Amino acid sequence: MVPFMRHLVLGFYLSSLLGISAFAATPDSADSGVDERAIDVEQPASQTSEASEVSGVSEQKPAVISEPQSLPPGLEQRLEADAGLSMEGELSGIVPASNPDVSESPDGQLDAIRKMLQQKEFSESRTLLESMITNIEEESRYTPELVEPLHLLGTALQGEGNYPAAVDAFERAVHVLRTNEGLHSPKQTEIVYDEAEALLAMGDEAGANGKQEYAYEILLRSYGPSDVRLLPGMYRLANWYLRNRNIFSARSLYGDAVLLLSRTYGNQHLSCSLP
Repeated sequence: MVPFMRHLVLGFYLSSLLGISAFAATPDSADSGVDERAIDVEQPASQTSEASEVSGVSEQKPAVISEPQSLPPGLEQRLEADAGLSMEGELSGIVPASNPDVSESPDGQLDAIRKMLQQKEFSESRTLLESMITNIEEESRYTPELVEPLHLLGTALQGEGNYPAAVDAFERAVHVLRTNEGLHSPKQTEIVYDEAEALLAMGDEAGANGKQEYAYEILLRSYGPSDVRLLPGMYRLANWYLRNRNIFSARSLYGDAVLLLSRTYGNQHLSCSLP
Protein backbone atom coordinates (compact mmCIF):
# COMPACT_ATOMS: atom_id res chain seq x y z
CA MET A 1 0.00 0.00 0.00
CA VAL A 2 2.80 2.37 0.71
CA PRO A 3 4.33 2.32 -2.76
CA PHE A 4 0.87 2.68 -4.28
CA MET A 5 0.09 5.66 -2.08
CA ARG A 6 3.38 7.25 -2.97
CA HIS A 7 2.62 6.91 -6.67
CA LEU A 8 -0.86 8.32 -6.12
CA VAL A 9 0.40 11.32 -4.14
CA LEU A 10 3.13 11.91 -6.68
CA GLY A 11 0.56 11.78 -9.48
CA PHE A 12 -1.66 14.38 -7.82
CA TYR A 13 1.36 16.54 -7.13
CA LEU A 14 2.52 16.36 -10.73
CA SER A 15 -1.00 16.98 -12.03
CA SER A 16 -1.34 20.01 -9.80
CA LEU A 17 1.97 21.33 -11.04
CA LEU A 18 0.93 20.78 -14.64
CA GLY A 19 -2.39 22.55 -14.01
CA ILE A 20 -0.68 25.58 -12.54
CA SER A 21 1.80 25.88 -15.38
CA ALA A 22 -0.99 25.52 -17.93
CA PHE A 23 -2.96 28.28 -16.17
CA ALA A 24 0.10 30.47 -16.19
CA ALA A 25 0.43 29.99 -19.94
CA THR A 26 -3.06 31.40 -20.61
CA PRO A 27 -3.34 35.13 -21.67
CA ASP A 28 -5.88 35.87 -18.90
CA SER A 29 -3.57 35.01 -16.02
CA ALA A 30 -2.55 37.50 -13.36
CA ASP A 31 1.11 37.12 -14.29
CA SER A 32 0.40 38.29 -17.84
CA GLY A 33 -1.38 41.34 -16.44
CA VAL A 34 1.73 42.26 -14.53
CA ASP A 35 3.84 41.79 -17.62
CA GLU A 36 1.48 43.98 -19.64
CA ARG A 37 1.72 46.77 -17.09
CA ALA A 38 5.45 46.54 -17.17
CA ILE A 39 5.44 46.68 -20.94
CA ASP A 40 2.92 49.54 -20.90
CA VAL A 41 5.24 51.65 -18.78
CA GLU A 42 8.03 51.17 -21.26
CA GLN A 43 5.90 52.22 -24.25
CA PRO A 44 6.69 55.55 -26.02
CA ALA A 45 4.69 58.65 -25.09
CA SER A 46 2.70 58.60 -28.36
CA GLN A 47 1.57 55.03 -27.75
CA THR A 48 0.63 55.70 -24.13
CA SER A 49 -1.49 58.71 -25.14
CA GLU A 50 -3.30 56.61 -27.74
CA ALA A 51 -3.86 53.89 -25.18
CA SER A 52 -5.20 56.38 -22.64
CA GLU A 53 -7.63 57.82 -25.23
CA VAL A 54 -8.90 54.30 -26.02
CA SER A 55 -9.44 53.62 -22.33
CA GLY A 56 -11.60 56.79 -22.05
CA VAL A 57 -9.07 59.04 -20.31
CA SER A 58 -7.81 61.65 -22.76
CA GLU A 59 -4.66 63.58 -22.08
CA GLN A 60 -5.11 67.39 -21.96
CA LYS A 61 -3.19 69.23 -24.65
CA PRO A 62 -2.61 72.98 -24.97
CA ALA A 63 -5.19 74.69 -27.19
CA VAL A 64 -3.90 75.87 -30.54
CA ILE A 65 -5.07 79.42 -31.37
CA SER A 66 -5.56 79.88 -35.06
CA GLU A 67 -4.86 83.13 -36.84
CA PRO A 68 -7.96 85.37 -37.26
CA GLN A 69 -9.51 85.14 -40.68
CA SER A 70 -10.28 88.39 -42.46
CA LEU A 71 -13.79 88.95 -43.78
CA PRO A 72 -14.40 89.08 -47.53
CA PRO A 73 -14.24 92.57 -49.04
CA GLY A 74 -17.42 94.54 -48.38
CA LEU A 75 -18.89 92.05 -45.88
CA GLU A 76 -17.65 93.92 -42.82
CA GLN A 77 -19.35 97.12 -43.97
CA ARG A 78 -22.59 95.25 -44.69
CA LEU A 79 -22.57 93.66 -41.25
CA GLU A 80 -22.04 97.06 -39.63
CA ALA A 81 -24.86 98.62 -41.64
CA ASP A 82 -27.31 95.77 -40.97
CA ALA A 83 -26.61 95.44 -37.26
CA GLY A 84 -26.13 99.16 -36.57
CA LEU A 85 -22.92 98.27 -34.76
CA SER A 86 -19.32 99.17 -35.42
CA MET A 87 -16.75 96.38 -35.43
CA GLU A 88 -15.38 97.88 -32.22
CA GLY A 89 -18.64 97.22 -30.41
CA GLU A 90 -19.98 100.78 -30.30
CA LEU A 91 -23.60 101.59 -31.15
CA SER A 92 -23.62 103.96 -34.05
CA GLY A 93 -27.17 105.24 -33.33
CA ILE A 94 -26.54 106.45 -29.76
CA VAL A 95 -22.83 107.28 -29.72
CA PRO A 96 -22.39 110.66 -28.08
CA ALA A 97 -21.17 113.33 -30.43
CA SER A 98 -17.41 113.63 -30.20
CA ASN A 99 -15.79 116.94 -29.51
CA PRO A 100 -14.72 118.71 -32.67
CA ASP A 101 -11.10 118.32 -33.67
CA VAL A 102 -9.16 121.54 -33.25
CA SER A 103 -7.43 120.80 -36.55
CA GLU A 104 -10.75 120.98 -38.38
CA SER A 105 -11.81 124.06 -40.30
CA PRO A 106 -14.02 126.54 -38.41
CA ASP A 107 -17.04 125.41 -40.43
CA GLY A 108 -16.31 121.78 -39.55
CA GLN A 109 -16.05 122.63 -35.86
CA LEU A 110 -19.32 124.55 -35.96
CA ASP A 111 -21.07 121.63 -37.68
CA ALA A 112 -19.85 119.32 -34.92
CA ILE A 113 -21.09 121.73 -32.25
CA ARG A 114 -24.51 121.93 -33.93
CA LYS A 115 -24.78 118.16 -33.66
CA MET A 116 -23.84 118.38 -29.99
CA LEU A 117 -26.58 120.94 -29.43
CA GLN A 118 -29.08 118.68 -31.17
CA GLN A 119 -28.13 115.99 -28.65
CA LYS A 120 -28.61 118.53 -25.83
CA GLU A 121 -24.93 118.61 -24.87
CA PHE A 122 -25.29 122.25 -23.87
CA SER A 123 -22.53 122.53 -21.28
CA GLU A 124 -19.87 120.93 -23.50
CA SER A 125 -20.96 123.07 -26.44
CA ARG A 126 -20.81 126.25 -24.39
CA THR A 127 -17.25 125.51 -23.25
CA LEU A 128 -16.08 124.91 -26.82
CA LEU A 129 -17.84 127.99 -28.15
CA GLU A 130 -16.44 130.27 -25.46
CA SER A 131 -12.93 129.08 -26.29
CA MET A 132 -13.55 129.57 -30.00
CA ILE A 133 -14.94 133.08 -29.50
CA THR A 134 -11.98 134.05 -27.34
CA ASN A 135 -9.56 132.92 -30.05
CA ILE A 136 -11.45 134.81 -32.76
CA GLU A 137 -11.67 137.99 -30.71
CA GLU A 138 -7.89 138.02 -30.36
CA GLU A 139 -7.83 138.89 -34.05
CA SER A 140 -10.89 141.13 -34.20
CA ARG A 141 -14.01 141.79 -32.15
CA TYR A 142 -16.10 142.66 -35.18
CA THR A 143 -15.19 140.00 -37.70
CA PRO A 144 -18.20 138.25 -39.30
CA GLU A 145 -16.67 134.95 -38.16
CA LEU A 146 -18.03 135.78 -34.70
CA VAL A 147 -21.70 135.83 -35.72
CA GLU A 148 -22.38 132.08 -35.86
CA PRO A 149 -20.35 131.14 -32.75
CA LEU A 150 -22.17 133.84 -30.77
CA HIS A 151 -25.52 132.64 -32.10
CA LEU A 152 -24.73 129.05 -31.12
CA LEU A 153 -23.45 130.21 -27.74
CA GLY A 154 -26.82 131.83 -27.10
CA THR A 155 -28.52 128.54 -28.03
CA ALA A 156 -26.28 126.61 -25.62
CA LEU A 157 -26.94 129.05 -22.79
CA GLN A 158 -30.64 128.93 -23.49
CA GLY A 159 -30.51 125.13 -23.32
CA GLU A 160 -28.83 125.41 -19.91
CA GLY A 161 -31.62 127.71 -18.73
CA ASN A 162 -29.38 130.76 -18.47
CA TYR A 163 -31.73 133.04 -20.41
CA PRO A 164 -30.21 136.43 -19.53
CA ALA A 165 -26.78 135.28 -20.73
CA ALA A 166 -28.43 133.80 -23.84
CA VAL A 167 -30.06 137.16 -24.63
CA ASP A 168 -26.67 138.89 -24.28
CA ALA A 169 -25.06 136.40 -26.68
CA PHE A 170 -27.86 136.88 -29.23
CA GLU A 171 -27.57 140.65 -29.02
CA ARG A 172 -23.80 140.48 -29.51
CA ALA A 173 -24.32 138.30 -32.59
CA VAL A 174 -26.86 140.76 -34.04
CA HIS A 175 -24.54 143.69 -33.33
CA VAL A 176 -21.61 142.10 -35.15
CA LEU A 177 -23.83 141.09 -38.07
CA ARG A 178 -25.25 144.60 -38.44
CA THR A 179 -21.74 146.03 -38.36
CA ASN A 180 -20.77 143.87 -41.33
CA GLU A 181 -24.06 143.45 -43.24
CA GLY A 182 -26.01 146.61 -42.47
CA LEU A 183 -28.76 147.55 -40.06
CA HIS A 184 -31.56 145.92 -42.03
CA SER A 185 -29.91 142.71 -43.18
CA PRO A 186 -32.47 139.88 -43.28
CA LYS A 187 -29.75 137.50 -42.04
CA GLN A 188 -30.36 138.71 -38.51
CA THR A 189 -33.95 137.53 -38.31
CA GLU A 190 -33.19 133.97 -37.15
CA ILE A 191 -31.09 135.35 -34.29
CA VAL A 192 -33.84 137.80 -33.39
CA TYR A 193 -36.41 134.97 -33.32
CA ASP A 194 -34.22 133.02 -30.88
CA GLU A 195 -33.80 136.10 -28.75
CA ALA A 196 -37.58 136.50 -28.62
CA GLU A 197 -37.93 132.92 -27.31
CA ALA A 198 -35.33 133.56 -24.62
CA LEU A 199 -37.16 136.72 -23.52
CA LEU A 200 -40.44 134.82 -23.40
CA ALA A 201 -38.81 132.13 -21.22
CA MET A 202 -37.76 134.92 -18.86
CA GLY A 203 -41.37 136.08 -18.65
CA ASP A 204 -40.82 139.21 -20.74
CA GLU A 205 -43.78 138.82 -23.11
CA ALA A 206 -43.69 142.44 -24.23
CA GLY A 207 -40.00 142.23 -25.10
CA ALA A 208 -40.53 138.95 -26.95
CA ASN A 209 -43.44 140.43 -28.92
CA GLY A 210 -41.31 143.43 -29.86
CA LYS A 211 -38.55 141.17 -31.22
CA GLN A 212 -41.02 139.16 -33.29
CA GLU A 213 -42.48 142.32 -34.83
CA TYR A 214 -39.00 143.76 -35.39
CA ALA A 215 -37.96 140.65 -37.35
CA TYR A 216 -41.02 141.02 -39.60
CA GLU A 217 -40.25 144.72 -40.16
CA ILE A 218 -36.73 143.79 -41.25
CA LEU A 219 -38.11 141.35 -43.82
CA LEU A 220 -40.72 143.85 -45.01
CA ARG A 221 -38.07 146.54 -45.45
CA SER A 222 -35.70 144.15 -47.22
CA TYR A 223 -38.17 142.48 -49.64
CA GLY A 224 -41.15 144.82 -49.91
CA PRO A 225 -44.84 143.94 -49.44
CA SER A 226 -45.24 142.17 -52.82
CA ASP A 227 -42.31 139.72 -52.60
CA VAL A 228 -43.15 136.10 -51.89
CA ARG A 229 -39.99 135.87 -49.77
CA LEU A 230 -42.00 137.80 -47.20
CA LEU A 231 -44.46 134.91 -46.75
CA PRO A 232 -42.44 132.90 -44.17
CA GLY A 233 -42.14 136.01 -42.02
CA MET A 234 -45.84 136.74 -42.35
CA TYR A 235 -46.83 133.26 -41.27
CA ARG A 236 -44.31 133.30 -38.44
CA LEU A 237 -45.63 136.53 -36.97
CA ALA A 238 -49.25 135.45 -37.52
CA ASN A 239 -48.57 132.19 -35.67
CA TRP A 240 -46.91 134.16 -32.89
CA TYR A 241 -50.01 136.34 -32.55
CA LEU A 242 -52.22 133.27 -32.54
CA ARG A 243 -50.04 131.63 -29.92
CA ASN A 244 -50.38 134.68 -27.66
CA ARG A 245 -54.13 135.08 -28.23
CA ASN A 246 -53.85 138.14 -30.45
CA ILE A 247 -56.52 136.78 -32.77
CA PHE A 248 -57.28 139.91 -34.78
CA SER A 249 -53.66 140.66 -35.65
CA ALA A 250 -53.14 137.01 -36.63
CA ARG A 251 -56.22 137.04 -38.88
CA SER A 252 -55.06 140.25 -40.58
CA LEU A 253 -51.66 138.78 -41.43
CA TYR A 254 -53.19 135.55 -42.72
CA GLY A 255 -55.40 137.66 -44.97
CA ASP A 256 -52.39 139.56 -46.30
CA ALA A 257 -50.72 136.23 -47.04
CA VAL A 258 -53.77 135.11 -49.03
CA LEU A 259 -53.69 138.27 -51.15
CA LEU A 260 -49.95 137.91 -51.80
CA LEU A 261 -50.39 134.30 -52.86
CA SER A 262 -53.31 135.04 -55.14
CA ARG A 263 -51.45 137.90 -56.87
CA THR A 264 -48.36 135.76 -57.39
CA TYR A 265 -49.68 132.27 -58.14
CA GLY A 266 -53.42 132.62 -58.68
CA ASN A 267 -56.24 131.16 -56.65
CA GLN A 268 -55.03 127.53 -56.64
CA HIS A 269 -53.10 128.10 -53.38
CA LEU A 270 -55.88 129.84 -51.47
CA SER A 271 -57.35 126.65 -50.01
CA CYS A 272 -54.21 126.04 -47.94
CA SER A 273 -53.42 129.63 -47.02
CA LEU A 274 -55.45 130.06 -43.88
CA PRO A 275 -54.92 127.81 -40.82
